[in-house]
Amino acid sequence: MSPVLANLFLHYVFDIWMKKKFPLNPWARYADDGVVHCQTKGEAEYLLENLKERMRECKLEIHRMKSLGL
Repeated sequence: MSPVLANLFLHYVFDIWMKKKFPLNPWARYADDGVVHCQTKGEAEYLLENLKERMRECKLEIHRMKSLGL
């Protein structure tokens, strides 16, 4: 997939979804990478599980090593 198409796809899959579901969590996305800011570890774990489910719904997956910061 071209970078332009990937960016458009993630705009709907991630950007708009985050604004609707987690409006209080600031985030930044750089192409197919992103950072979401959370206040607690529990909040981060909850958000990550929701994000994994969202990605599965859209036939995508989160890179395990990247999401754990490894």
